[in-house]
Parts: sequence; C-alpha cells; structure tokens
Amino acid sequence: HPLNRYTMFKIGDVCHEYLDKHNIAYTLRFTFEMEPSKLVAFQRLCDASNYARLDLLSHLCIHHKFGPWTALRAVIVLDDELPLSQHPKALPPLQNTCSADEQQKVAEQWKEIQRLLAAQHSDESQANMGAKNESWKH
Repeated sequence: HPLNRYTMFKIGDVCHEYLDKHNIAYTLRFTFEMEPSKLVAFQRLCDASNYARLDLLSHLCIHHKFGPWTALRAVIVLDDELPLSQHPKALPPLQNTCSADEQQKVAEQWKEIQRLLAAQHSDESQANMGAKNESWKH
C-alpha cells in the first residue's frame, strides 16, 4: 500500500538522521505489520503515552485538540533508558474531552451500529440457511 510504504520511508529517514548517526539502537513497529511478534496495541499505547484518550465505548483514540482525526501509524522504541535525572514528570491521565451529552450520543450511535450489524448478520444467516436447504436440488 502506498501510504504504508511512505510511512516506512519517512520514519526510516528520521531514524537514520537522528538515531543511526548517533549510534542509538531502536526498534520500529508499524500499525500495518500483522506478524504476531510485531503486533502492538497502538490504541492502548496512545492512551498510556497520554497522546490521546482511548474511549472504551467508541473504541476510538480521541485527541484533546484533533478529536478522533489522527492516524496511528508507527512507534519508535529506543533500546535505552533515560537517565533518572531526565525522566519526565508523571503526567496526569487524560480526561475525557467529550461532554456528557456527546458521550450519550456516542453510546446511542454505537447501539445503532450494533443493531444494524446484528440485523445484517441475521439476514445473511437466513439467506445461507435457505441456500443450504435447497442445495440438495443441484
């Protein structure tokens, strides 16, 4: 996919420019890598790093400024630890940026999506059952 290739190329360039040249070991992980040994829970990582809050109802990472309109593409894991004197202070957990009214609307929309998916699944199951029942004729 062109966007995946572009992402790999640009992230690789940044790593080469700033990490390789300074002999800093690192590991790259991309959201499109599906090998079991390379899978990363990017939404949880996003939440844990305080980049954007993972909304457990909509399953979206919601950034305080950009909302859900961000792309989780890659992570660079440095193979070194910061000296204790350089550790950032612990950040407080991100607060939900959605109002109670917005949260209620998300809950209602999610229920409607689930209802539509269940209805679609039921229609497909009935169609498949009909096809199986008629299969003896062929």
